[in-house]
Amino acid sequence: MPTRNLYPAYSASGQDVWHTDYSHEGEAIIVSAVGARCGKTFIASGKWSAIANTHVIFPDRDKVDVYYLNLILDNEHFWIRGGSAQPFVLVKRTLKKKIPLPPLDVQRKVAKILRTWDEAIETAEAELKAKQERKRWLMQSVLSGSLRLKGCNKPWDKKRLDQVGMIVPGGTPSTSIPEYWNGDVPWATPTEITKLKSPYIYNTEALITSEGVRNSSAALLPADSLIVCTRATVGVCAINKVPMTTNQGFKSVVPASTDDTLFLYYVLNSMQSTFNRLAQGSTFLEISKTQFEKITIIWPSADERRLIASLMRTCDEQIESIGEAIEVLRTQKRGLMQKLLTGEVRVAA
Repeated sequence: MPTRNLYPAYSASGQDVWHTDYSHEGEAIIVSAVGARCGKTFIASGKWSAIANTHVIFPDRDKVDVYYLNLILDNEHFWIRGGSAQPFVLVKRTLKKKIPLPPLDVQRKVAKILRTWDEAIETAEAELKAKQERKRWLMQSVLSGSLRLKGCNKPWDKKRLDQVGMIVPGGTPSTSIPEYWNGDVPWATPTEITKLKSPYIYNTEALITSEGVRNSSAALLPADSLIVCTRATVGVCAINKVPMTTNQGFKSVVPASTDDTLFLYYVLNSMQSTFNRLAQGSTFLEISKTQFEKITIIWPSADERRLIASLMRTCDEQIESIGEAIEVLRTQKRGLMQKLLTGEVRVAA
Protein backbone atom coordinates (compact mmCIF):
# COMPACT_ATOMS: atom_id res chain seq x y z
CA MET A 1 0.00 0.00 0.00
CA PRO A 2 1.62 3.33 -1.01
CA THR A 3 2.52 5.81 1.72
CA ARG A 4 0.74 9.15 1.48
CA ASN A 5 2.84 12.30 1.25
CA LEU A 6 3.10 14.33 4.43
CA TYR A 7 3.51 18.10 4.39
CA PRO A 8 4.83 20.36 7.16
CA ALA A 9 2.34 22.50 9.04
CA TYR A 10 3.42 25.59 10.98
CA SER A 11 1.95 26.74 14.26
CA ALA A 12 3.03 29.52 16.63
CA SER A 13 5.95 27.33 17.75
CA GLY A 14 7.18 26.59 14.23
CA GLN A 15 7.03 23.46 12.13
CA ASP A 16 5.81 20.91 14.63
CA VAL A 17 3.19 18.75 12.88
CA TRP A 18 2.65 17.05 9.52
CA HIS A 19 -0.52 17.01 7.43
CA THR A 20 -1.61 14.80 4.55
CA ASP A 21 -2.63 17.91 2.61
CA TYR A 22 -1.22 21.42 2.12
CA SER A 23 -2.68 24.89 1.67
CA HIS A 24 0.31 26.86 0.34
CA GLU A 25 3.21 26.34 -2.03
CA GLY A 26 6.45 28.27 -2.44
CA GLU A 27 8.50 30.41 -0.06
CA ALA A 28 6.86 32.54 2.61
CA ILE A 29 7.47 33.79 6.13
CA ILE A 30 5.36 32.41 8.99
CA VAL A 31 4.85 34.76 11.94
CA SER A 32 4.04 33.42 15.39
CA ALA A 33 0.97 35.51 16.27
CA VAL A 34 0.16 34.70 19.90
CA GLY A 35 1.96 33.68 23.06
CA ALA A 36 5.42 34.03 24.57
CA ARG A 37 7.12 33.59 21.18
CA CYS A 38 4.88 35.99 19.28
CA GLY A 39 6.92 37.78 16.62
CA LYS A 40 9.18 34.77 16.05
CA THR A 41 9.35 33.99 12.33
CA PHE A 42 10.03 30.88 10.24
CA ILE A 43 10.73 30.42 6.53
CA ALA A 44 8.42 27.91 4.82
CA SER A 45 9.16 26.46 1.39
CA GLY A 46 7.82 23.76 -0.88
CA LYS A 47 4.30 22.60 -0.01
CA TRP A 48 3.08 23.43 3.48
CA SER A 49 0.24 24.72 5.67
CA ALA A 50 -0.11 27.43 8.29
CA ILE A 51 -2.38 26.54 11.21
CA ALA A 52 -3.59 28.22 14.39
CA ASN A 53 -2.05 31.40 15.79
CA THR A 54 0.07 32.33 12.78
CA HIS A 55 0.24 35.00 10.09
CA VAL A 56 1.75 34.42 6.66
CA ILE A 57 3.76 36.93 4.63
CA PHE A 58 4.28 36.24 0.92
CA PRO A 59 7.14 38.52 -0.23
CA ASP A 60 7.24 39.99 -3.71
CA ARG A 61 10.05 37.86 -5.14
CA ASP A 62 10.92 40.57 -7.70
CA LYS A 63 11.69 43.03 -4.91
CA VAL A 64 12.84 41.14 -1.86
CA ASP A 65 14.84 38.03 -0.98
CA VAL A 66 12.89 35.88 1.49
CA TYR A 67 15.90 35.10 3.66
CA TYR A 68 16.95 38.76 3.75
CA LEU A 69 13.45 39.84 4.78
CA ASN A 70 13.35 37.19 7.47
CA LEU A 71 16.59 38.57 8.93
CA ILE A 72 14.73 41.82 9.55
CA LEU A 73 11.43 40.35 10.70
CA ASP A 74 12.83 37.67 13.04
CA ASN A 75 13.49 40.21 15.76
CA GLU A 76 11.39 40.61 18.89
CA HIS A 77 11.95 44.37 18.80
CA PHE A 78 10.55 44.68 15.28
CA TRP A 79 7.02 43.54 16.06
CA ILE A 80 4.52 45.75 17.87
CA ARG A 81 2.76 43.71 20.53
CA GLY A 82 -0.51 43.92 22.42
CA GLY A 83 -1.87 42.06 25.41
CA SER A 84 -0.22 41.30 28.74
CA ALA A 85 -0.95 37.83 30.13
CA GLN A 86 -1.24 36.51 26.56
CA PRO A 87 0.77 38.76 24.21
CA PHE A 88 -0.08 38.94 20.53
CA VAL A 89 1.32 40.60 17.41
CA LEU A 90 -0.34 43.77 16.10
CA VAL A 91 0.19 42.89 12.46
CA LYS A 92 -1.43 45.84 10.71
CA ARG A 93 0.47 48.38 12.81
CA THR A 94 3.76 46.52 12.46
CA LEU A 95 3.52 46.13 8.69
CA LYS A 96 3.24 49.91 8.30
CA LYS A 97 6.86 50.13 9.38
CA LYS A 98 9.43 51.00 6.75
CA ILE A 99 12.47 48.79 6.37
CA PRO A 100 15.82 49.37 4.61
CA LEU A 101 15.72 47.55 1.29
CA PRO A 102 18.84 47.59 -0.90
CA PRO A 103 18.74 46.31 -4.49
CA LEU A 104 17.73 42.65 -4.83
CA ASP A 105 21.21 41.47 -5.86
CA VAL A 106 22.68 43.13 -2.74
CA GLN A 107 20.02 41.45 -0.57
CA ARG A 108 20.99 38.09 -2.02
CA LYS A 109 24.68 38.68 -1.36
CA VAL A 110 23.97 39.69 2.23
CA ALA A 111 21.78 36.60 2.62
CA LYS A 112 24.52 34.38 1.19
CA ILE A 113 27.10 35.78 3.62
CA LEU A 114 24.88 35.26 6.66
CA ARG A 115 23.81 31.80 5.53
CA THR A 116 27.46 30.80 5.96
CA TRP A 117 27.10 31.46 9.68
CA ASP A 118 23.75 29.66 9.79
CA GLU A 119 25.29 26.59 8.21
CA ALA A 120 28.18 26.63 10.68
CA ILE A 121 25.73 26.98 13.59
CA GLU A 122 23.54 24.15 12.26
CA THR A 123 26.58 21.88 11.86
CA ALA A 124 27.72 22.63 15.42
CA GLU A 125 24.20 22.10 16.79
CA ALA A 126 24.01 18.70 15.08
CA GLU A 127 27.37 17.77 16.62
CA LEU A 128 26.16 18.99 20.02
CA LYS A 129 23.03 16.86 19.79
CA ALA A 130 25.09 13.80 18.85
CA LYS A 131 27.45 14.34 21.82
CA GLN A 132 24.49 14.78 24.19
CA GLU A 133 22.90 11.57 22.93
CA ARG A 134 26.18 9.70 23.34
CA LYS A 135 26.58 11.01 26.88
CA ARG A 136 23.05 9.90 27.78
CA TRP A 137 23.76 6.43 26.40
CA LEU A 138 27.10 6.18 28.20
CA MET A 139 25.64 7.39 31.48
CA GLN A 140 22.80 4.89 31.35
CA SER A 141 25.09 2.03 30.30
CA VAL A 142 27.95 2.71 32.69
CA LEU A 143 25.89 3.59 35.77
CA SER A 144 23.60 0.59 35.30
CA GLY A 145 26.60 -1.72 35.11
CA SER A 146 25.67 -3.04 31.65
CA LEU A 147 28.92 -1.52 30.35
CA ARG A 148 31.98 -1.89 32.56
CA LEU A 149 35.11 0.15 32.00
CA LYS A 150 38.36 -1.55 31.03
CA GLY A 151 40.02 -3.24 33.99
CA CYS A 152 36.96 -2.84 36.23
CA ASN A 153 35.39 -6.13 37.24
CA LYS A 154 34.89 -5.97 41.02
CA PRO A 155 31.30 -6.33 42.29
CA TRP A 156 29.51 -3.12 43.26
CA ASP A 157 28.21 -2.29 46.72
CA LYS A 158 25.18 -0.15 47.49
CA LYS A 159 25.17 2.61 50.08
CA ARG A 160 22.78 5.16 51.48
CA LEU A 161 23.66 8.79 50.94
CA ASP A 162 24.21 9.31 54.66
CA GLN A 163 26.83 6.53 54.52
CA VAL A 164 28.97 8.34 51.96
CA GLY A 165 28.79 11.82 53.44
CA MET A 166 27.11 14.19 55.86
CA ILE A 167 23.66 15.46 54.82
CA VAL A 168 23.26 19.20 55.43
CA PRO A 169 19.99 21.14 54.93
CA GLY A 170 19.96 24.79 53.90
CA GLY A 171 18.30 27.83 55.38
CA THR A 172 17.50 31.51 54.93
CA PRO A 173 18.62 34.24 57.32
CA SER A 174 15.90 36.66 58.35
CA THR A 175 15.32 39.16 55.54
CA SER A 176 14.18 41.75 58.09
CA ILE A 177 17.67 42.01 59.60
CA PRO A 178 19.99 43.94 57.22
CA GLU A 179 23.10 42.80 59.09
CA TYR A 180 22.55 39.27 57.77
CA TRP A 181 22.75 40.27 54.10
CA ASN A 182 25.17 41.72 51.52
CA GLY A 183 28.17 40.08 53.10
CA ASP A 184 30.79 37.84 51.47
CA VAL A 185 29.29 34.35 51.92
CA PRO A 186 27.66 32.93 48.75
CA TRP A 187 24.04 31.81 49.24
CA ALA A 188 22.60 29.61 46.49
CA THR A 189 19.01 29.30 45.31
CA PRO A 190 17.53 26.58 43.04
CA THR A 191 17.14 29.01 40.12
CA GLU A 192 20.91 29.47 39.98
CA ILE A 193 21.51 25.73 39.83
CA THR A 194 19.05 25.12 37.00
CA LYS A 195 20.82 27.79 34.89
CA LEU A 196 24.26 26.18 35.14
CA LYS A 197 25.92 24.81 32.00
CA SER A 198 28.54 22.78 33.87
CA PRO A 199 28.59 20.77 37.11
CA TYR A 200 30.24 23.62 38.99
CA ILE A 201 29.00 26.76 40.73
CA TYR A 202 31.51 29.45 41.69
CA ASN A 203 29.37 32.36 42.86
CA THR A 204 25.81 33.36 43.65
CA GLU A 205 23.66 36.43 43.17
CA ALA A 206 22.89 36.82 46.88
CA LEU A 207 25.51 37.04 49.61
CA ILE A 208 24.99 36.73 53.33
CA THR A 209 27.21 37.67 56.28
CA SER A 210 28.95 35.44 58.77
CA GLU A 211 26.43 36.70 61.33
CA GLY A 212 23.65 35.57 59.00
CA VAL A 213 25.21 32.10 58.88
CA ARG A 214 25.48 31.92 62.67
CA ASN A 215 21.88 32.99 63.19
CA SER A 216 20.17 30.70 60.68
CA SER A 217 20.19 27.12 59.45
CA ALA A 218 22.17 28.19 56.36
CA ALA A 219 25.19 26.02 57.15
CA LEU A 220 28.50 26.86 55.48
CA LEU A 221 29.42 24.01 53.14
CA PRO A 222 33.09 23.31 52.37
CA ALA A 223 34.18 23.55 48.74
CA ASP A 224 33.54 20.43 46.64
CA SER A 225 30.32 19.51 48.38
CA LEU A 226 27.33 18.35 46.34
CA ILE A 227 24.33 20.66 46.64
CA VAL A 228 21.06 19.05 45.57
CA CYS A 229 17.69 20.73 44.93
CA THR A 230 15.06 18.91 46.98
CA ARG A 231 12.20 21.38 46.66
CA ALA A 232 10.16 22.23 43.53
CA THR A 233 12.87 21.38 40.94
CA VAL A 234 13.95 18.18 42.67
CA GLY A 235 17.09 16.31 41.70
CA VAL A 236 19.06 19.14 40.06
CA CYS A 237 22.52 19.36 41.60
CA ALA A 238 25.86 21.15 41.42
CA ILE A 239 29.31 21.12 42.98
CA ASN A 240 30.30 24.29 44.83
CA LYS A 241 33.91 25.26 44.12
CA VAL A 242 34.02 27.77 46.98
CA PRO A 243 32.60 27.57 50.51
CA MET A 244 28.87 28.26 50.13
CA THR A 245 25.50 28.24 51.84
CA THR A 246 22.11 27.42 50.35
CA ASN A 247 18.50 28.19 51.05
CA GLN A 248 16.10 25.58 52.40
CA GLY A 249 15.37 24.26 48.91
CA PHE A 250 18.48 22.07 49.16
CA LYS A 251 19.89 19.07 50.93
CA SER A 252 23.66 18.97 50.45
CA VAL A 253 26.10 16.08 50.69
CA VAL A 254 29.47 16.78 52.25
CA PRO A 255 31.28 13.63 51.08
CA ALA A 256 33.69 11.73 53.28
CA SER A 257 36.21 12.25 50.46
CA THR A 258 36.04 15.06 47.91
CA ASP A 259 37.42 12.54 45.41
CA ASP A 260 33.87 11.18 45.27
CA THR A 261 31.99 14.45 44.72
CA LEU A 262 32.04 14.29 40.92
CA PHE A 263 30.97 10.63 40.95
CA LEU A 264 28.07 11.50 43.27
CA TYR A 265 27.08 14.33 40.93
CA TYR A 266 26.67 11.97 37.97
CA VAL A 267 24.98 9.21 39.96
CA LEU A 268 22.36 11.57 41.37
CA ASN A 269 21.87 13.15 37.96
CA SER A 270 20.93 9.70 36.64
CA MET A 271 18.29 9.17 39.36
CA GLN A 272 15.65 11.71 38.37
CA SER A 273 12.89 9.11 38.48
CA THR A 274 13.82 8.33 42.09
CA PHE A 275 13.62 11.99 43.06
CA ASN A 276 10.27 12.36 41.32
CA ARG A 277 8.89 9.31 43.13
CA LEU A 278 10.00 10.55 46.55
CA ALA A 279 8.86 14.16 46.13
CA GLN A 280 5.68 15.00 48.00
CA GLY A 281 3.68 18.10 48.83
CA SER A 282 0.58 20.07 47.86
CA THR A 283 2.01 23.58 47.58
CA PHE A 284 5.31 22.38 46.05
CA LEU A 285 7.09 19.06 45.76
CA GLU A 286 9.78 18.41 48.35
CA ILE A 287 11.98 15.60 49.63
CA SER A 288 12.59 15.54 53.38
CA LYS A 289 16.01 15.11 54.95
CA THR A 290 14.99 11.67 56.23
CA GLN A 291 13.95 10.56 52.76
CA PHE A 292 17.02 12.07 51.15
CA GLU A 293 19.59 10.47 53.41
CA LYS A 294 18.00 7.03 52.86
CA ILE A 295 18.40 7.19 49.06
CA THR A 296 20.47 4.17 47.99
CA ILE A 297 23.13 4.54 45.31
CA ILE A 298 25.62 2.29 43.54
CA TRP A 299 29.08 2.23 45.09
CA PRO A 300 31.84 0.70 42.92
CA SER A 301 35.47 0.54 44.03
CA ALA A 302 37.32 3.84 44.52
CA ASP A 303 39.23 3.36 41.25
CA GLU A 304 36.07 2.67 39.28
CA ARG A 305 34.26 5.63 40.85
CA ARG A 306 37.13 7.84 39.73
CA LEU A 307 37.15 6.42 36.18
CA ILE A 308 33.37 6.77 35.79
CA ALA A 309 33.49 10.37 36.96
CA SER A 310 36.40 11.14 34.62
CA LEU A 311 34.60 9.61 31.63
CA MET A 312 31.41 11.53 32.27
CA ARG A 313 33.31 14.77 32.85
CA THR A 314 35.14 14.31 29.53
CA CYS A 315 31.74 14.01 27.81
CA ASP A 316 30.54 17.17 29.54
CA GLU A 317 33.66 19.10 28.60
CA GLN A 318 33.14 18.22 24.94
CA ILE A 319 29.49 19.32 25.17
CA GLU A 320 30.42 22.56 26.93
CA SER A 321 33.11 23.31 24.33
CA ILE A 322 30.68 22.88 21.43
CA GLY A 323 28.07 24.98 23.25
CA GLU A 324 30.59 27.78 23.73
CA ALA A 325 31.56 27.60 20.03
CA ILE A 326 27.89 27.91 19.07
CA GLU A 327 27.52 31.01 21.24
CA VAL A 328 30.60 32.54 19.58
CA LEU A 329 29.13 31.88 16.12
CA ARG A 330 25.78 33.36 17.14
CA THR A 331 27.50 36.45 18.53
CA GLN A 332 29.53 36.84 15.33
CA LYS A 333 26.40 36.49 13.21
CA ARG A 334 24.50 39.08 15.28
CA GLY A 335 27.34 41.56 14.98
CA LEU A 336 27.78 41.03 11.25
CA MET A 337 24.03 41.10 10.64
CA GLN A 338 23.74 44.43 12.45
CA LYS A 339 26.44 45.94 10.23
CA LEU A 340 25.10 44.49 6.98
CA LEU A 341 21.43 45.33 7.56
CA THR A 342 22.13 48.90 8.63
CA GLY A 343 24.53 49.56 5.76
CA GLU A 344 27.49 50.15 8.09
CA VAL A 345 29.24 47.46 6.05
CA ARG A 346 28.21 47.34 2.41
CA VAL A 347 28.56 44.64 -0.20
CA ALA A 348 29.08 45.49 -3.83
CA ALA A 349 26.05 45.16 -6.10
